[in-house]
Formats: sequence, structure tokens, C-alpha cells
Amino acid sequence: IHCIAPPAGRAGAWSKLELDFSEGWIRGVQPGEVTLHGMARIHSGVLQLTNFTAPALASYGARGALIATLPQPALAPTYFRVRFRLRIGGGFGADGFSFSYGDLPAGAIGELGAGQGLRVCWRTHTYQRVEIWYGASLLHVSLPADGATLRQQAFVPILIEYTHAGLRVSHDAAQIQVSGLHIDSWAPRGGWRFGFGARVGADTDDHHIDDLVLEGGSAAAAQSVPVEVTANQLQFSET
Repeated sequence: IHCIAPPAGRAGAWSKLELDFSEGWIRGVQPGEVTLHGMARIHSGVLQLTNFTAPALASYGARGALIATLPQPALAPTYFRVRFRLRIGGGFGADGFSFSYGDLPAGAIGELGAGQGLRVCWRTHTYQRVEIWYGASLLHVSLPADGATLRQQAFVPILIEYTHAGLRVSHDAAQIQVSGLHIDSWAPRGGWRFGFGARVGADTDDHHIDDLVLEGGSAAAAQSVPVEVTANQLQFSET
């Protein structure tokens, strides 16, 4: 007997959204899957959440955000993986960038994220740090290594994922590596969405994203499972 299980994507348990923001990028996106808010725009093949502006012209508290919904899973993704390239810089260091997965509002999101789910916050005003929040609880704080910074002139790779092994956040340029962070009350709910946001104030910075790949669902890690066979749905073979 040879049994073949369909891939998680075909079974509706896993889906993927890939955005390179090149010309015509929106044609591959279904209505409602991706929305831009605030000052966010697509320009020169890059998602620009905010742009550096001379302080005298800056709009205090200006925010930009992209909100995304995965196209297929009927249930809120329990596990997810998001990869993208991030550039923070060009200005004076403010105020920061965030990734959120939760019950997000319809408007723009700033450096503190939004919702009562998961928030990973790049704080760049005064003291640089990455904060990880779940609901109202601060779970973890990471500082850049000596001589490293969250602000770069070039795009740097970012990885954020939650799997059976816990939360992982990787920002190589700042030598920030968080892994195996389990969230005891982790329970994504229907309607949760993914958000990428940034804010500028009296001081400003570029907060740009490119090559965004977002995937998630209920698929767990690959592993062996017991299988039994029945010819009449009453009697089963021994495991």
C-alpha cells in the first residue's frame, strides 16, 4: 500500500504571499490581501513606509503601514514565517519600525505595532533596541552588539517566524538573534492579520522594505506518525 498525503498548501493548511514591489506587483494580489495606509507607498520597486524629510518639514507622528492577509487558510495561522529586506536610515534616527500579527486596526501603524497579538518593535529613537511583545506583556529586549546598529544604509535580511520551536527573530547586521522563545498563551484568532509599520517625528528616517515573503498556516514540523489500515471502517490494523 502506498499512501500519498497532499502538500499542506493543497490541503489548505499553508499558504504564501510573495511581494517584490516591482512594477505590476499588485496584479498577483487578490483584493483585500494587501492594503497600504498612511504615508506608505510603492516607489522604485520598494515599499516605503516612511521617507527621510528635513526636520523642519517633517509631520510629527507621521506613520505608514502595509497590512496583509494570507490568501488561503480558513483558520488563523498557528505558525508563520516572514522574510524581507529592511532598510532603516538616511535621517537622524526616529522613530522605528514594527511587525505585528494580531487584531490590527484599519489605519496606519507606528513603531510600537498594534493589536493584542505579537509585536516585534525596532526602536531607534535615543536608544536602539528590539522589543518583543505579546498582548500587554513585554517578553524580551535585545540590544545591538557593540559597534552594531539597527540603522543601515543598505537593505539587510530579516527573519521572523513562529513554529513548534517557538519564536525566532534574526537581524544579522545588528547581531540580534532570538530563538526558542515560547509564548505560553499563544493562540492566534480568526481575523488576525500581519502588519508592517513605521513612524517618524521631529527626527526622521527612511523605513523601507523589499522582497517580502510571508507564509503561514497550521502545518507543523515534518515527523513520522502512526498509520492504520481498514477495509470496512470497523476493523483496523495494529499500529
